[in-house]
Amino acid sequence: MKITVASNENVYQSRKSDPWVFITNNRNLFPGNKTIEKPYLELSFMDLTPTECTGSFAQFKDQLCNEEDIKKIIDFVSLNKDSQHLWVSCDMGMCRSPAVANGIIKHLNLSQNLYIPPTYHPNPWVTLLFKIYLRKNSYEKLHGIH
Repeated sequence: MKITVASNENVYQSRKSDPWVFITNNRNLFPGNKTIEKPYLELSFMDLTPTECTGSFAQFKDQLCNEEDIKKIIDFVSLNKDSQHLWVSCDMGMCRSPAVANGIIKHLNLSQNLYIPPTYHPNPWVTLLFKIYLRKNSYEKLHGIH
């Protein structure tokens, strides 16, 4: 499977039917008559970390990526594991989606290059949540815990 990162609009405009994980902080990403003609998982979380949720950003603390989001991503990838290609996108395709794509690449042990700076800036909170999930999952497999 190849993982590709892009902006939400670029993926939407592609006419490919590949599975798609799209991340937004706006539930009305595709208003009006737009429909999505591919298997997709919609997630909504902010491009922030807990330490950034202070002052005027404190209101967004409950809108951060969480363990449930990571589990949904892994489950969606598992459902679409036979696909040759998977899109991962966020509003600009620069922070949240590269962090998610990197987590998927590591989860699947793909030989694909990670999405890293200077071109991409993976969200450190999403990256940490994937690292925790993968470490926990690896421990449970090793010790036969289900």
